[in-house]
Amino acid sequence: MMVVESLREAINKHDLEAFVACFDADYRSEQPAHPGREFRGRDQVRKNWSTFFQEIPDLQAELLASITADDTECGEWRWHGTRASGDRFEMRGVTLMGTRNNHIVWGRLYMEEIEGAGEQIDQAVQRLATGVTGPLHGPDHLVETAGRIRRQQRRNLEADGLGRGRGRGGEHPTRDEAGRDEPARRFQHSGIRR
Repeated sequence: MMVVESLREAINKHDLEAFVACFDADYRSEQPAHPGREFRGRDQVRKNWSTFFQEIPDLQAELLASITADDTECGEWRWHGTRASGDRFEMRGVTLMGTRNNHIVWGRLYMEEIEGAGEQIDQAVQRLATGVTGPLHGPDHLVETAGRIRRQQRRNLEADGLGRGRGRGGEHPTRDEAGRDEPARRFQHSGIRR
């Protein structure tokens, strides 16, 4: 039996001892998409999974596919259940695990929580390519964002006692020589009109 199959069995039975027994005492865990989640040791495995079993009382694991090559096992997973709060829990992804003597000595987890109403592909590509966070809704969204920025700049000036939209010496700090505000000028140059 592959170790990933033993993991699935232990998760579905909520058998913490059987689950932890699958890991080497000096187990190394990586989550390359989340480097801050790296850890070492079976004690952290116990801590993590005792929380999962406690907070998701009906947690189940489906092993959708698995493969082994020499001392490496790969599993495609779906973990799901209902949190104690009543919220739905679902993660999908892949784990790569190095094994020795039927124990996992290292693991790379590529598991992600499923988004209920996540972004569509165009928004995801835009966010990934530009680094802009949050949903994007085309030119109207950009103009609306520029308006929010202008309003916040004005509020900041008023809070600093510089008066409504006036900078030191009576100059408007967000206008160019032609009297256009800076965000609108940037959008105009990019082909977006208000």
